[in-house]
Amino acid sequence: MAKNKGNKNKGNKNKENKKKISPPKTTIKELEDSRNGGQIALVGFTYQFLYSCFLILSHSDKSTTFHLEGIEDIDHYKCEMETDIVNHIQLKYSTKKQDASFLKDVLKNFLEAYLLDKTHNFTLVYDFDVAKGNMSKLFGKKLDVSSTKYWKGIIEQIKKENPLWNWEDFSFDDFIPKLSFERKEKSKLSNEIEKLLIEKYDITTDNILLFVNGIEMCCLKKMESRESINKSELDNLIQNIKDDISKGIQNPAHKWIKKLKFDASYSNQDLSYYEGKKATPHDIVLGLPVRRTELEDEIEKSIQENRVTVIKASSGQGKTTIALQVAYELQSEYKIYQLLWCNDSKELDNIVQYFKSRVKLGEKPLIIIDNLDMQLAEWNRLAQLLQDEISYHYKLLITTREDDWYNYCGDLSNVKALQIVKLSLNEKEAQSIYEVLHKANKLHHSISDWRKSWSKVADKKLLIEYVYLLTHGEMIAERIENQISRISSTATGKIKCEILRKVCFADVCGIKIPIKKLVMSLSEQTTYDYGEILKSIENEFLIRVNKTEKYVEGLHPVRSQHIVDKLHEFTDIDDTIVQVVGISDSTYLAKLFYNIPNFVVNKIEFYSEVVNVLWKNGGILSYRLALQGLFSGTVMQYYNTNKAFFDKANEHGGLFLISTEASPFIKFNEFDLSLQTLDEMRKISPSDTNINYLCTLRDTMPKIAFSETALYYYCEEVFTKLEQYEFDKFSKDISSYTLVAYWLLNIDLKFNLTHKISLDRLWEKKAEYSLDVVSGIMYTCFCGNKENYLIFVENNLDQILEYLKISTQSLKVYHNKEKKEIHVEYIPLESDGKKVNDESVNRLKTICKTLPIFDTYCADSIKPAIDAFSGYNIPDSAHKAMPIRNLIIMFHQDLVSLWNKTVMSNYESDSVFEWLEYWFTIRKDIIKIIKISEACTYKLLEGRALGRLGEEFDNLRSEIIKKLIIEFNYPKQDRPFEEDINIPEGVRDIKSKYFRDVQNLINQAVGFWKRDPEQSRLAIINLISAKATLSEMHKIFMNVVVEQERLKQEHLYLCNEEEKMLENLLSAFEYYKEHQPNKKFNKYTVKPWYSRMNKQRIENAKELINGEIEDVPIVYPVKDYYEGILRRYPIIIYDIDLEDLESLLKILYLCAPLADLTYDYLVIAYMNQDHKILPNGLKVSTRTLKELRTALDNEDLEAMEQITPPFPIEITMKDLACFDSSYEMKVLKVQDLRGLMR
Repeated sequence: MAKNKGNKNKGNKNKENKKKISPPKTTIKELEDSRNGGQIALVGFTYQFLYSCFLILSHSDKSTTFHLEGIEDIDHYKCEMETDIVNHIQLKYSTKKQDASFLKDVLKNFLEAYLLDKTHNFTLVYDFDVAKGNMSKLFGKKLDVSSTKYWKGIIEQIKKENPLWNWEDFSFDDFIPKLSFERKEKSKLSNEIEKLLIEKYDITTDNILLFVNGIEMCCLKKMESRESINKSELDNLIQNIKDDISKGIQNPAHKWIKKLKFDASYSNQDLSYYEGKKATPHDIVLGLPVRRTELEDEIEKSIQENRVTVIKASSGQGKTTIALQVAYELQSEYKIYQLLWCNDSKELDNIVQYFKSRVKLGEKPLIIIDNLDMQLAEWNRLAQLLQDEISYHYKLLITTREDDWYNYCGDLSNVKALQIVKLSLNEKEAQSIYEVLHKANKLHHSISDWRKSWSKVADKKLLIEYVYLLTHGEMIAERIENQISRISSTATGKIKCEILRKVCFADVCGIKIPIKKLVMSLSEQTTYDYGEILKSIENEFLIRVNKTEKYVEGLHPVRSQHIVDKLHEFTDIDDTIVQVVGISDSTYLAKLFYNIPNFVVNKIEFYSEVVNVLWKNGGILSYRLALQGLFSGTVMQYYNTNKAFFDKANEHGGLFLISTEASPFIKFNEFDLSLQTLDEMRKISPSDTNINYLCTLRDTMPKIAFSETALYYYCEEVFTKLEQYEFDKFSKDISSYTLVAYWLLNIDLKFNLTHKISLDRLWEKKAEYSLDVVSGIMYTCFCGNKENYLIFVENNLDQILEYLKISTQSLKVYHNKEKKEIHVEYIPLESDGKKVNDESVNRLKTICKTLPIFDTYCADSIKPAIDAFSGYNIPDSAHKAMPIRNLIIMFHQDLVSLWNKTVMSNYESDSVFEWLEYWFTIRKDIIKIIKISEACTYKLLEGRALGRLGEEFDNLRSEIIKKLIIEFNYPKQDRPFEEDINIPEGVRDIKSKYFRDVQNLINQAVGFWKRDPEQSRLAIINLISAKATLSEMHKIFMNVVVEQERLKQEHLYLCNEEEKMLENLLSAFEYYKEHQPNKKFNKYTVKPWYSRMNKQRIENAKELINGEIEDVPIVYPVKDYYEGILRRYPIIIYDIDLEDLESLLKILYLCAPLADLTYDYLVIAYMNQDHKILPNGLKVSTRTLKELRTALDNEDLEAMEQITPPFPIEITMKDLACFDSSYEMKVLKVQDLRGLMR
């Protein structure tokens, strides 16, 4: 186009001297039609770039260059030989006929260039009708005199208007031949362009317009930037268009990429997500999934800091859900896409180009690759291309199962900025999931709390297993079925399925399998590495446990059970069990056999095969472990069948009693003896309805019939096997043989192996065996072959007694024929009374087991005479005279203990938290009932009836007692065959002491208020005892809360309340005991009265003693204390000669008035000249003080000898805390001890 664009399309009208005033427009349409200047300009521009395209196509060769929007609309440069031919082309378009006046501006532009370089040529290309006259003659090169004169005049006008141009050599005759004129109709240009494209570039397809449009766009860009174009560029353009067309009408990556829309506009309320279905964006928008904020934050942070974030977990752990949730939260910053296919490296460039175009549009793509599998196998290479081609403004978020990650992760060293996030469920999320499912009514009818289900997955923190436990839904089974199907179709599928059969069955039984034995047991042959095969399914189905030897175990029993069910649809599970038995370590054999009765159907053939496998893999030890496991498993089956009976027993506080009496092992037929605890209790309390109920429950409860159990089949096969050998074949593990032989005999007398035991050979080799083995075999022979046993004992009694003396490390072992007694005397190894007592009992138990033929078994410890204790008649806890009955009942302890543990394991809390909550609820109820008891006491002191307050007391007492009498054990407290469980100290005996005292107290409170003397005395005793044992109870719970790192503040609050409430109740009870009802009673007088009473008691004691003792320096306490239920009064005596017994006797005599007060013991501590307290003192009962004074006053030497002397004790900080001043304890040396003890 010409440079004076404003005149391009104007008609050739004569200008009037006066400008016409246009009439106003009368309609909007008329106004719109009049404003067409922009349209006219665009038509002109369209004509220009169409002709540019035509010219470039028609005249392009290697020597030609076109410069668009240069000096003229088109500058055509052609290089011929050494000369450049330049032609400047201007284009004009108009719908109106034009005359000579139209051409002046065109000539002006041409002349300006011509005067600068007279070699250039000029062309006007136009599309309009030309009026006849001077312009038509010029265009047709037919100038005559008249027209020549006209055009010279026009040039003269231009010359006058532009005098500064270089007109010096201008020649009209030279200039006019440089001009050429060509009419090119706009309407035909498009067709001609298409023809030229077909002709020059052999374009034969129907999409010719794509090439036309491409060239037009190219020309437009060149015009815009005033650039040149040559044939080479044109050829490249055409080729690029061909390449693009070859890709199809759109990037094929469109088919593999889905733009995720989080849209809640439609009202579909599909709640299948709660059934375990995969989450959708719609589920996220509806807010169905529980928010896992900690994990979401971790993933969001990873996305911001890395290019690739991988969410990795086993199937069903919420990978997709959390990926969508994070994407939903980031959608304001990112555009969310999901890549559905990425399995062909040839197509990766299309995917890259797709996202590259998204980035160019200003988007930040977040690309989700969900559930990495074969269809997305090339993700690694894609990630590398993206980081090279795009670099920034995109993120990859990948979710993958553990096994798929192993198969498809690729070489991660080539992927920059990658982070793996592993999912795990936490307790807070577990509770939220339960609440959501409860609200959606999706919980299984048996589920009332979330903690039991959580406790089963808490160690491995698995989501789908937890949801299954809450809902019992089918999704986990469907997922497992799909995974097993995929595994089976792989090259190593068969061997993987064999591995999973064994490992998952073992996991269902709660055991681990050694990797070495597992690999050696595989029947399938493979060229693949076993380690890599195991690794490929690690964390998805199994995990490694590294100890001294490497083990594998299933990922979780819930998942393992579904795998076992799936893999044994057409395979006999008995075969798998036999194989697992063959590769299990002895550590886990008992636990394995505990579970086996739940699976085996064909018992006879199965146990026959199992016994042979065990014989090859551990022999008699394996038999023993399997026997113990099967015994416990059989008891558990018996329990499950009779659960209702056991539950009723528990409700009545008699679970342990019923469990024990349900066991057939409380009977000892050889002695016509059986344990009948309930019957003995009924004799003592015949009217006790609860005891009578328990007796009836026991009598109606079905008894176990071993002959119909798996245990019996096993014992039969073991007996058949062992009967082939003499007992001393098993000398390397004779202890196992001893136990097996004894247990077989107790299961059924027909399983009697004693005829294979030679007692003569036993005693010949007795030095090779332990005392427990010898005594065990002797007792087994007594039970199974009594006649031979008695003959052997009669012939070898002296030898046996000598052996027992040496083996028990005793001084003497002898028998008394007349009294049918056996005696043992020994020097105790322990000074502790309880331990010495245990020493005596253990000796008698061993002797009785070896010689169960006497009526009474006696034990005495022989202690060396020690001068220090010569004056003290110290009770001898080592002396025992036990009837055979008391010892015999211990011999089935292993059987009865395992029986009871098996039953009691069903009555434990599911988690430590649940256990704490249970006991904390009881503690809160006790605080409440103590407050009520205090209120009741005050109300009675006012002379008023209890009314509703009494009802509250009764109701709450019933609730507390119900909770206290049932069994609710600490998690895994009594589970047989569990690995070492860390049970905090004191937990096993939690019901004793404090809670027992409180139970007694609230039972006796009514009698106390009725002023029953005995009930009042017991109530005060139990209240004092509860106070005394309170700190021990606090310590037990503190150990638990500290270990669990929870509920500590609540525990401390309860501790404070308990101490305060018990003290308040004691003061109220003491006041009630001393006062009668009075309408003017004021409860606010109780505490001051109680404080005065305590203070007065201390003062009275001081006055009584001080009045008697004048010449002995004594430090008196400012308070006393209870030790258990006994009140102690401590004093400190200064600088006394510890060897002077006369002085000590004098002090005790003068302290006798203390017996007239409510003290039980006087505690005497000694302080030396350095004002340090000696660590040992004396404890004297006030009864002894009184008897001593009476005997001395009456000079009764015989009574003196009967008096219990003071007992040496250790002075503690509890004693010293009773004094105003603080004292330092002296560390004694040997000589100090000698002085004290004398």
